Amino acid sequence: MGPRETCRRAAAASGAAADCEGDGWDDEGGYDGLTPLRFAVYEGHVDVVRALVAAGASTQVLDGDGRSLLQVARDGGMKEIEEVLLAAGAACD
Repeated sequence: MGPRETCRRAAAASGAAADCEGDGWDDEGGYDGLTPLRFAVYEGHVDVVRALVAAGASTQVLDGDGRSLLQVARDGGMKEIEEVLLAAGAACD
């Protein structure tokens, strides 16, 4: 199951209204080893981020530019996602 399908399932399980069809993402985990949590952070789906973190998704992954998920959230002005990641133990950059 690729990140897009995982995002769909997490959205359904959490009741989130998430668009898991982001442009440029493939369902095979393309773009530098995209994980479902990275996908949800990039797309700004806070409810999906919550569901994936609650299910045990690692918050300690880096993107192709070496940025942490926390940095991606900060750079994107996603304060709520930043708070979820910090509460889940994401390392401060």
